[in-house]
Amino acid sequence: MKKEMKAIDKLLFNSLVKHQGVNLPSVGSFNVIYEPAQMVADNIYPPRWRVAFSREESPELPSLVKMIEMYGKMDSVAAEKCYNNWLNEVKTAENYHFAGVGEIKDEKFIQSNTITAALAPEGFKSRKVKRRKSYMGVWFGAVLLVVLIAVGVYLYNLGVLDQAVQFQKPTQVATQPAVENVDAVTDTTAVVATDTTTIAAPKEVAPVAPVAEEVGRYVLSVGVFRDPINADKTVEEDPLQIGAENYKRAEWKGRTVLYVVSSDDKAEINRAYAKYVNIHSDIAIHDMEQ
Repeated sequence: MKKEMKAIDKLLFNSLVKHQGVNLPSVGSFNVIYEPAQMVADNIYPPRWRVAFSREESPELPSLVKMIEMYGKMDSVAAEKCYNNWLNEVKTAENYHFAGVGEIKDEKFIQSNTITAALAPEGFKSRKVKRRKSYMGVWFGAVLLVVLIAVGVYLYNLGVLDQAVQFQKPTQVATQPAVENVDAVTDTTAVVATDTTTIAAPKEVAPVAPVAEEVGRYVLSVGVFRDPINADKTVEEDPLQIGAENYKRAEWKGRTVLYVVSSDDKAEINRAYAKYVNIHSDIAIHDMEQ
């Protein structure tokens, strides 16, 4: 039976969907990792994001208790009590069931279909594709090569090729006289008149976020776009209200990542996330090496 998601369940779910890992005190930690496309035997599996669970807490990840304290606007004691009450509800014996995320059973994490669908990259479906083998082109090329060799040997024996070479005359290529003095050519009307294509006036260019020369491993992302035009539109909208010149772009796996802060220090990115998340809830921490 599908369990209804409560406030803390939604907080955990939304954080993972935004690729933000979370520490669960006394339980472990959840993180979101990227798996590239894989080929196993004759099957091709598409790339995907998946939730990984560890019994060890990570110092780079925020605590769910701290998130409850921040979003619930309560003190640390009340937040911890709220977390413990919730943990008792999701725990059964040595197992845990997190609504919308999955369950920890016998020390193994089983991901739910709900978060699998939410993490699926746009344009990919969770299915495997069977490769089809065809050697028709190889056989056709081999047969054609044998035929050409046989014809060449036959004609050579008859002396046909020698005669063709003997009577072949070089083709004369007409050349145009070079213009010795470029400055002397002043009348270009004839050249322009042959091109009837109408050249439209240039359109006003929307502000474009600069491409960063050096990008840290972690960035505070406003969005990941397949089409750079959508990134430019986001810059125009200025969702963080910081001015278009403060957004930066970086290329990642053929896509455009629009971000405002980058660093190799995950703790610094987490602080920036806490600063901006109340302004724009769709920001996320993005790992450029995954």
